Amino acid sequence: MVDEVLTSDIHTANWGGLLWHLHQVPGHSPDSIVYDLPDEGIMFTGDVIFAGSIGRTDLPGGNLRLLKQGIETKVLNQPATTMIFPGHGPYTTVKNELLTNPFIS
Repeated sequence: MVDEVLTSDIHTANWGGLLWHLHQVPGHSPDSIVYDLPDEGIMFTGDVIFAGSIGRTDLPGGNLRLLKQGIETKVLNQPATTMIFPGHGPYTTVKNELLTNPFIS
């Protein structure tokens, strides 16, 4: 569960000599986490956001409002050049998603 990884005190982890920022972004599933390497300009988003799309919200625990809110506040607020690596499909950038993703308002 997310609450075993993220608490009010823990939002970062040091793995492999890199400082990872962990962001809970529910909506696709209640426990969705985005792994952010801000010093590297890279995010691993799983099924939260894809090139030109976002994660499904029609599965149990899905919530479109929460997903869009999390994407806007925890993914798209990163520098425009940040590379987004989704769970599958091609990589993209914050800038590209802001300009072309039809699910982003």
